[in-house]
Amino acid sequence: MIGAWVIVVTAGVTCLIMAAVFAIFHQSDPHKSDASAFWGWSYLVGAIAWSLNVMRDGTHGSVFIWLNNATFLGCAILLSCGIHAFFGKRLPQKLYMVAAAFWLPLYTYGLIEADAYQSFLLRSLATGMVAGIVLGHASIMAFRMARAHGDRVEFATACFYGTLAVMSMALIPPAVIGIGKDNYFSSINFIILYVIEPPLVVGIGMCCALMLMRRVVNELRSLADCDPLTGLLNRRGFMSRFDAIFENAVARGGDLALVILDIDRFKEVNNRFGHTGGDRVLVEFADILREHLKPGQICGRQGGEEFAILLPDCGNEDVREFVEGLRADLASGRIVMDGRTVKLTFTTGHTTYLGETTAFEMLRRADGHLNRTRLVDEARRSTAQSRSAKLMA
Repeated sequence: MIGAWVIVVTAGVTCLIMAAVFAIFHQSDPHKSDASAFWGWSYLVGAIAWSLNVMRDGTHGSVFIWLNNATFLGCAILLSCGIHAFFGKRLPQKLYMVAAAFWLPLYTYGLIEADAYQSFLLRSLATGMVAGIVLGHASIMAFRMARAHGDRVEFATACFYGTLAVMSMALIPPAVIGIGKDNYFSSINFIILYVIEPPLVVGIGMCCALMLMRRVVNELRSLADCDPLTGLLNRRGFMSRFDAIFENAVARGGDLALVILDIDRFKEVNNRFGHTGGDRVLVEFADILREHLKPGQICGRQGGEEFAILLPDCGNEDVREFVEGLRADLASGRIVMDGRTVKLTFTTGHTTYLGETTAFEMLRRADGHLNRTRLVDEARRSTAQSRSAKLMA
């Protein structure tokens, strides 16, 4: 039994290490994710459960074994809560209530059973059944999310959850058969507890930690690529995605259109509502712009009141429809500040793919069109103002 004792101690120490890792994740996470908290507590409770295995006196009626059953079940429930929190899913409260309705009478009867071994079987039956139900539901949900995301790490996590659920449920048949028989259950319980469960617990912890780490990295990348005011892509993020979409369009010979958009006379908006009000107008404008994007189309704030929109598989007619639809939406008076309607207008320059070798060349061409359009509009306004002044004179 020395080998089993070594496995138990190693599993307990590993659980403590994983609990510390999740605690670090939780403290360093600005959002204080519930997933890291649940997983941290689950491994702390798991460490306690393995410690109780070490401290038990070898008899089936030991108080340490009673506590061991309860802590293992608590660990399973916390693991389930963690995966639900990670994917933003609500816990199945009805399922938990049904599982509790089965577990409580069985476990209570096991506690009052005079025969220590039969008591052990009943408590193992109750714990295995409920843990299997809870972990099984969690694994099914995780499989669905992994399939939707196409993520291998999430799929591996779901596999570990599912295997642990199966191992928990595997305790039920031998426990039922073993009732009334001496030591029938011990060998199967030994294999599951000391051979199968430790690597499963380690595997779940490593996968969960990897998922949290990747989420933190993705959030940091998102912060680096997003404009903090509007939530759109910043210039760096836009160009990074533009390069990838440009190369894909060139490789498959598809259409690609780029629109550079500049809000007209935005300085007047700042003068009218202040810079805070101007920021609010930009946020509203970005929200409206985002509504007009179709799947696969991207938009970024290039700086100030200038925006870039990339429209894959679109030609000149598609660009015209997009621009006119956006103009009509803004003219309808959707942006309201301090009870006053703000009707924004904008100037655009656009281009379609004409054999450029880089995305930057295409961006420079569209920017040139924008500058020429802006000069023409300014000349037109200047001429109109001169004529108006002459008529007034």
